[in-house]
Amino acid sequence: MSDASVAEALRSNAHRVVVEAPAGTGKTFQAASYARHAAIELLKGQRVLILAHTHAACGVFSSRTADLGGRLQIGTIDSLVATIAKIYHRALGLPADIPAWSIERGHDCYSELARRVHLLLDRPTGVAGAIVERHPIVICDEHQDASEDQHGIIEALARAGARTRIFGDPMQAVFTSGREREAQQRRWQELVAVSDANELLDSAHRWTDGSPALGAWVLEQRERLRVGDAVDLRARLPKGLQVFRADNQSPRYGGFQLDAEDRRPINALVRNTPNLLVLTPHNATVLGLNAFWGWRIPIWEGHTRDALNKLLGACRRNFGDPVALGRAMCRFFEEVGKGFSASAYGNRLIQELETRCARPSRGKPAEIQSIARLILQDASHVGVGAAINQVHHLMRTSQHFDDIRIDLRREFAEACRIQEAPEINTVLARQAYQRGARNAEMPPKVISTVHKSKGLEIPSAILLPCDANNLVDNEKNRCLLYVALSRACESLALAVPRTNPSPLLSV
Repeated sequence: MSDASVAEALRSNAHRVVVEAPAGTGKTFQAASYARHAAIELLKGQRVLILAHTHAACGVFSSRTADLGGRLQIGTIDSLVATIAKIYHRALGLPADIPAWSIERGHDCYSELARRVHLLLDRPTGVAGAIVERHPIVICDEHQDASEDQHGIIEALARAGARTRIFGDPMQAVFTSGREREAQQRRWQELVAVSDANELLDSAHRWTDGSPALGAWVLEQRERLRVGDAVDLRARLPKGLQVFRADNQSPRYGGFQLDAEDRRPINALVRNTPNLLVLTPHNATVLGLNAFWGWRIPIWEGHTRDALNKLLGACRRNFGDPVALGRAMCRFFEEVGKGFSASAYGNRLIQELETRCARPSRGKPAEIQSIARLILQDASHVGVGAAINQVHHLMRTSQHFDDIRIDLRREFAEACRIQEAPEINTVLARQAYQRGARNAEMPPKVISTVHKSKGLEIPSAILLPCDANNLVDNEKNRCLLYVALSRACESLALAVPRTNPSPLLSV
């Protein structure tokens, strides 16, 4: 198969075309190019619908098709679900304010919305047909990540007459495990089996201007991981690939510590590489690596704000209850940083809220009282926002608060602004808009989980630690390792221990 055969299949009259698209093989180019071609065919008032799974991907599609204006509609599949739910909220048993309902319900709200919309489109109500009349061509990006209900929504549109073009890569399915993962993989296989055309992209375009040899190697290792073999680090390594032997000596889960000899070359790489993505398999190790480099390299938070969404939901539910709001604020601090623990601050804060700051205090207790009084004065998101700002002020001015450290700096910065709008619904709407419209810019050097790096393309990356604890031999970790290997287009480094290397690596 080739780029030309994929382009031909996409432009054919086939009802359903499935394209397996390994990372860096030109999927976005092919999808955007086909969207441009398809838009010319459409009648007035019709649009090509491009559905991605991340806002970052939507931004890339938008930048590549900016001149097409109203001929395309680009969004996440979650945004399509939310739009349908807003229009048909009565039929779905939902309130009209879907953004506020979504943030109040938390992260799982999107799966619940998808379930209800899927059921609606499966009914003979004409809703699916109405969507297809407006969007007769549907392009799906990263479809390997679709849930059962998201997949069902696309299938409902296909049955209603939509011409579907589905891109995905089963080797990049890193967000599910167990039975859910097995079902996801089975759906992809069934989708390929019923497709009218099935193609594979196989040219390593991402590495063309960086290290073509690295790109060819990455595609070779993808195939090895796919069939159950290990990544081969024994043969001659391609240009752009380095392997450091380094034993993590930290006894703590998630910790990372090297002796001086092992640390020296890794520090040199980090210091001398202007744009670097430091990758690690688990959240706990992100914090360990952050400490390893003295908190000088920020954490990549991605494009969602889960801790802030939970806080805003708690503010909406517990309006007028200062104690519940104080507990929600303490949980928020625990999620975005270290040091604001129950024993150090939280218990005393709750006590002050329960007693309404009745006892005069001095020193640190008085400073905690100053936080509690802001929530007592306005037991809403406004008071909570003011209290978060007061903590931020004390972190800079008081020796009693200088042990608090914020790891998720962008999320904390946004929390400091929630008191700017007097109505909670305004804040919720702003959060929903930002979730859908703004892509945070990644710092030049950043630490990230492999999960949050998915979809990113950077010049240089290092993956560590590549040990048997972090990369156990299972299907999900095979995909996780492949995603990590395929991010960097110029140089890639792996830190592999001597004593317990991952069984997914042959060294």
